[in-house]
Amino acid sequence: MKSTSAGRIHLVALLLVATALVVPLGHPTAAQAADGDIGYQGLSYTGTTTPTGSKPESKLWWNGGSWWASMFDSTSRHFYIFRLDRSTETWVSTGVPLDERTNTKADTLWDGSHLYVASHVAAASSSTAVSGYPSRLYRFSYDAGSGSYSLDAGFPVAINDVKSETLVIDKDSTGKLWATWTQFGQVMVNRTTGGDGTWGTPFVLPVTGATGLDADDISSAVAFGGNKVGVMWSNQPVSAMYFSIHDDGQPDGTWETSRTAIQGPKNADDHINLKSLQADSSGRVFAAVKTSMDDQPSPPQNAPLIMLLVRDPATGDWASHMFGRIADSHTRPIVLLDQEHNLLHMFATGPSTPGTIAYSGTIYEKTSPLDNVSFASGVGTPVIRDVASADMNNVTSTKQNVNSTTGLVVLASNDTTSRYWHADESLGTTAPTAPTASFTAAPTSGVAPLSVAFTDTSTGPPTSWSWAFGDGGTSSAQHPTHTYTAAGTYTVSLTATNAAGSDTTTRTGYVTVTEPVATQTFAPSADSYVNAVSPGKNYGNLDVLKVRQGTASSDTSWRSYLQFNVTGMTGPVTSVKLRLYVTDSSVDGGDVYAVSNSWTEAGLTWNNAPTIGGTPLARAGAVTTGTWAEIDLGAAAVSGDGTYSFALKNAVTNSAFYNSREAASNPPQLIVTQS
Repeated sequence: MKSTSAGRIHLVALLLVATALVVPLGHPTAAQAADGDIGYQGLSYTGTTTPTGSKPESKLWWNGGSWWASMFDSTSRHFYIFRLDRSTETWVSTGVPLDERTNTKADTLWDGSHLYVASHVAAASSSTAVSGYPSRLYRFSYDAGSGSYSLDAGFPVAINDVKSETLVIDKDSTGKLWATWTQFGQVMVNRTTGGDGTWGTPFVLPVTGATGLDADDISSAVAFGGNKVGVMWSNQPVSAMYFSIHDDGQPDGTWETSRTAIQGPKNADDHINLKSLQADSSGRVFAAVKTSMDDQPSPPQNAPLIMLLVRDPATGDWASHMFGRIADSHTRPIVLLDQEHNLLHMFATGPSTPGTIAYSGTIYEKTSPLDNVSFASGVGTPVIRDVASADMNNVTSTKQNVNSTTGLVVLASNDTTSRYWHADESLGTTAPTAPTASFTAAPTSGVAPLSVAFTDTSTGPPTSWSWAFGDGGTSSAQHPTHTYTAAGTYTVSLTATNAAGSDTTTRTGYVTVTEPVATQTFAPSADSYVNAVSPGKNYGNLDVLKVRQGTASSDTSWRSYLQFNVTGMTGPVTSVKLRLYVTDSSVDGGDVYAVSNSWTEAGLTWNNAPTIGGTPLARAGAVTTGTWAEIDLGAAAVSGDGTYSFALKNAVTNSAFYNSREAASNPPQLIVTQS
């Protein structure tokens, strides 16, 4: 049932009074609405503040044919699981308790089997993330027969031991739970290490841009693409928002180099709400964010204030779309996805009187096609409004995608009246239209064998796909990957189909494959480092290589040496790359020099090490822990079969550590390519 007029809300309220609905824990029914109210006024939350905050968190979920929420009970002053009775638009307590602490915020996740509730003590900013306040993970099982939840044995468990402004969880395809928050200007991450009840030690996200944050900055997490977890965070000191990815199953500390989602003067603020298409393996991610364009003297009224960022799965780049201008005065945006109707819904707080500068008052909505994002100008359509108190804010909903079965429910709160409000929208079924087939691919050129990832971008949407890759290969997957084994130019076609019809698009000469080149990877036959402070000592049996430039004879200086036996050279060398796995980052990973072969791993010391001189072959530059440093030495570094030695040194006191050949994994590599 959806409220579209004050009269309809009056009718609901009168019905509630007439039936004298009894709510557990002594809660009253939905209050009488005033003329001009939009949405449904709900329970009192006296005893806490802003219970529907904070920005990246989700308080609602859909399960078993009902909407549920983490909500505050003003009588017991505890949080409980509530169910929405849609026949009366009333939130009813289940009597199942959550956190008893009044100053907490929650993020909820229903994964189809269990309900997870992550509850943290709220901090004003990351600079007040003091210890002694554990964030708790609650896990519940659901009995479909009785429609009830029960807390699983052994829960709650601690995720961390600090207050935080926000905390967001999600679950990857291997069953590992991830959590993120900011703490003392850093993006923090933790994960389960042996089932849902065992969490590891929190660590700083090991990528560029994840430290040196403003106290106001936050982070959020999302599972996407069927096999990845992403973390997005704001970094206001550099006016950027970043995104980094962890591939499911990889070591917990291995994260892809951060990508810039948006950057520019005043383009970052501490508002992030992430969603992914759960039935889509392509890797699209949607982020509702806010800029800081309004934080300047005489801000331009047409400048973007609220944006939707969309990740291109083929390139990993982000596109930005304006939801609202400074003149619209929106804040606290969230986004929900409806793949059934190819629509996204964005909600944000705006002034009850459009055109005024006020960041609370009414919850507004705008919609857009999923595959062609564009929003109408203006503040949008009001969906929650209390005419007697223009202090509505902090709209929240679910991590899940919505459809015609679930409908759409959003929850907000009014801190002046300490009352919950919600909106309930019906997402009706629509007659299908025939799809329009389209696709992208990456890469579209390279040497054989060439693996090409195809991404369906058809509109409609289609329900089945038929691919022809031009070399005799076919696929019925939505987003297939195809490997071309022979050189040639290939024409690719896609036929997209749904109940209303089919459409075919063909790209002539779309993929170009060239003859392969020979690439060989060599492991070192010897490697070690030397130490100026212990000039006669040998370190050849250790699993680490080190570089550092000391400032005096008594200060530690480290240099590293590697030797490779290169064989099988049958043609001209076109590329030589040295790959080193970083275990301790540095602003200077070192310069690489060619040196003589007059050393052995077991005998190398500072005193007898080959001389390092002349012009370096290459410079490593800054290197990051948990990543490979790939250093292009140039084709002249290898001239044919033979033994080649290289030395690595830097010019700063900031040390860099790498795995040696004795390490358990990721030893050094010399990659030689021939034409």
